[in-house]
Amino acid sequence: MKKKIIICAAVSAMMFGSVSFAASTIDSLSYDVPSKTLRVSGISERNKSYDLNMVTIEVLRPGVTPEKLKEMDDFEKKNAVAFVSQVKMAEDGAYSFVYSPKSVIYGNHNIYVTDPNGEVIYKSVLFTDSEKNNELLSDINSASTAELAKAALEKHSYLLDGVKSADEIQEKYPDKDIIGSIAAMMAGKKYEDAQQVTEYAVKCAVISAVNLAADKEEFKSFLDKYKTEIGFDENKIYTDLFLSFADSIADEFINKNYKDPEAFEENFNDSVIIAKFNNLKNYSGVPAILDAGRAWLKGFDFDRYDKLTNTQKASVQKELITRAPYTSVEEINKVFNDSVKNPVSQNNTPGGGGGGGGGTSSSSSTSGAAISAPNLTNPSKEDKPAQEKNIFDDIDSVPWARESITALYSKGIINGMSDGKFEPNAPVTREQFIKMIVCAYGLENADAKCSFEDVRADSWYYGYIASACEKGIVNGISDELFGAGRNITREDMAVMAYRTALSCGASFKNGAESFADDENIYDYAKDAVNALKSEGIMSGKDNNLFAPKDYATRAEAAKIIYGLIGLGGKS
Repeated sequence: MKKKIIICAAVSAMMFGSVSFAASTIDSLSYDVPSKTLRVSGISERNKSYDLNMVTIEVLRPGVTPEKLKEMDDFEKKNAVAFVSQVKMAEDGAYSFVYSPKSVIYGNHNIYVTDPNGEVIYKSVLFTDSEKNNELLSDINSASTAELAKAALEKHSYLLDGVKSADEIQEKYPDKDIIGSIAAMMAGKKYEDAQQVTEYAVKCAVISAVNLAADKEEFKSFLDKYKTEIGFDENKIYTDLFLSFADSIADEFINKNYKDPEAFEENFNDSVIIAKFNNLKNYSGVPAILDAGRAWLKGFDFDRYDKLTNTQKASVQKELITRAPYTSVEEINKVFNDSVKNPVSQNNTPGGGGGGGGGTSSSSSTSGAAISAPNLTNPSKEDKPAQEKNIFDDIDSVPWARESITALYSKGIINGMSDGKFEPNAPVTREQFIKMIVCAYGLENADAKCSFEDVRADSWYYGYIASACEKGIVNGISDELFGAGRNITREDMAVMAYRTALSCGASFKNGAESFADDENIYDYAKDAVNALKSEGIMSGKDNNLFAPKDYATRAEAAKIIYGLIGLGGKS
């Protein structure tokens, strides 16, 4: 009876169109071939109405999708579920479970996680074994032509059977040979395992759809719908640059007939970066472009750039704007590297804050060095950002944070977004806040390490998170996950800020009056919230509410960091 109730609760949500991708996430999903073991973990929203919060996990049989479930009768629906279980969430919402089937049904299994609020999250994973894995690799790795690759895909049809994105694309274009298009992109390449073959085939399916997009609206729709499949949910050029002016550039990607996912990514990233530089009105938008493109822009001497003073960085940024327009990334690369090698000295450049770029701030220290927190409470004449008019044209809406934003910008601790915008009310991700606070206190250590599964060593934020872990500033949302890409809540921002200040020798008052919603603040965050309120660094909202679960804004982050620096302390 318990199994039947669980199935009805979760599957019915998928059937009646209430599948919703809310704050809950599947952060790690893997199937180990030798042990035939599935592992799933992530974060789920809690339901305040329940003392015991449970997450329901369902593993559907190969080929079963929400659309197919709608067409099944009750008996078929019951048999469509290979496995179902419930696990208790941790206090912070973390959950994890392990599934080792007695017998493996080969193919793609859709995994559904239903949180206590009825929200459903979906991902797909391939179940196979060593024998099938080796047979597939032999067939696909020896496929030197599109015809041979198509034959391999048709022989191993379980690879794409039931993969939601591939099914949707084939259904949208029933008269097109999508499998043939996928095969043409996959031919002649080498793969390490069956899961990699599946993931790449799905990428090729998405690019096949991109090649068939009739107009810019359809193109934008494909990217938004399948951004996770092609890795664009983690591509800052897409999330931080393209989305801000998509209507102006999307037409450039229509009717290009990209030969494979790599060709599309190269054309997309280069085109967006070039267009952004060519359309900037002033140099305050340059740091956002450099930060978003840092992982992509090979050959750019960022190591030398990061060592420049903020005034010298500003001269590089101004030169990049002066030399626009560009027709290739190579042109931008040459201007950047030439300017970095011969930056305008401080004595020859007017005062006023530069951009700071995407790297470490000028207050960064090497491992082991003790360094005072930056003096922003009384900036010198040269450092005062007010000397440069209109650094950002959208911060008058947050007068309470204007001083904090301009001061931190002048020190290279925070950057603008684009086109002279700071976007003060936009949310801040966990990794973005860590970067701000690590740079503010000069805590970056190039030798620091961390082992979070969602923090890759080649990601732009690895060094900042690793340095913060070393200082005990952040523990992650679970033992395995940092929570990269998730917006930071006000209470978690308070905790990170508080720990940073303590690690740097700051002291706090105690005894502030509790917020009206104190009971909604997690226990691990209460000391931090109280301390920051006592110092006047962090205040509540209307009616003395702290709103701990609300996402912090860029303006709030700047205000807190600026206030902390005023407390002093050393790293």
